[in-house]
Amino acid sequence: MAYIQIGDITDKLCLAFESGGTYEIESYFSMADTEINVLAEELGVDPDDIDTDYKGELDSSTGRVHPRLIDYGACYCLMWFFFDRAMLGNDEYDKYYRKYESYREKASKFRTSITAKMLTDNVSDTSDLSINSQVIYHG
Repeated sequence: MAYIQIGDITDKLCLAFESGGTYEIESYFSMADTEINVLAEELGVDPDDIDTDYKGELDSSTGRVHPRLIDYGACYCLMWFFFDRAMLGNDEYDKYYRKYESYREKASKFRTSITAKMLTDNVSDTSDLSINSQVIYHG
């Protein structure tokens, strides 16, 4: 399953690299998918058990994974995209490297905030709900 889609990428500098209707960033999506699967295994979740129809707080089907996974995957793609751009040895090294650093920091923060329950959307007892019945994810 592809966790990341082109609509998840909002960085205008990245989206400027397009040719024939295909964005260069799309070649990084499989890397992000692999990274999410690796993270799932580290958290004790089989990648096949990742919920790809996250219901969310409104209990309505999204047809996607948890939004935090999408944010993490998008930042992961952008991080490597800008790293590769910076390493091309062009005159805009500083600009691309700063973008890489920014997305690396964001990806790191998202990664540490993802839990096994977010991966599986498996909240099964009342201790996992707040007073107004919203999902609470435990670390």
